[in-house]
Amino acid sequence: MVSGATPFDKQEYWSQRFDREASFEWLMPWTVLGPHLLALDLLPRDPSARILNLGCGNSDLPLDLYRAGYQHVTSVDFVGSVVNRMRERCERAIGWPSSPSSPSARECPLQFLEMDCLDMSALPQGSFQLCVDKSTSDAISCGDDDECTKLKTLCEQVARVVVQPGGLWCVISYSRFRQYEWTEGLGQGLWRTERIEEVKVEQTRQQQQRIDNAGTQPEAGHTVHAPDVFMYLYINRRL
Repeated sequence: MVSGATPFDKQEYWSQRFDREASFEWLMPWTVLGPHLLALDLLPRDPSARILNLGCGNSDLPLDLYRAGYQHVTSVDFVGSVVNRMRERCERAIGWPSSPSSPSARECPLQFLEMDCLDMSALPQGSFQLCVDKSTSDAISCGDDDECTKLKTLCEQVARVVVQPGGLWCVISYSRFRQYEWTEGLGQGLWRTERIEEVKVEQTRQQQQRIDNAGTQPEAGHTVHAPDVFMYLYINRRL
């Protein structure tokens, strides 16, 4: 990791950030991601299919999947405080009874577990049809070594918990070079990258219009546009 760079791979960084941040949507919000998953036939057709949300943070993705009709969404994160807050927030949002003695008490459709994505041994093998990874791979790679040891471990961990063969791992990434089917290493014998979708980010007017440090606007009639920004959706299928 480059000296001085934001330590996105560190638990301490995320713990401090989540303490002061209620909610943040990394990369693609559901209004962008959902239609892509649907158009590419990546969402399970069975609403009872189990979905794993990798490195959930404080994203609304669990609620988005629930509102799309999915009854079993498991979200994991290695920061316990955000896991607890998300559990409470999502149960309130869907009106789930919190009392274990309630007559309607059963497994909540939205499960939250404190867990490091590099050690998901507590999850049953082959239990998820789809794993959604919104930049978690990006964060882990920030602290990786030259041999990509952590990303290789992530490949192995996700491979263990998804259905074999055919389970899907959809990775939304900033990087256009994040592959999982290298002939030597990371995803060898585990994953086949079926497709890489390039998705243009719709920037706000504020992002498009450059404002200098003094807060002054460009000269009248001279709007300066930022270069196009793209995200990448990797569709990886379990061998």
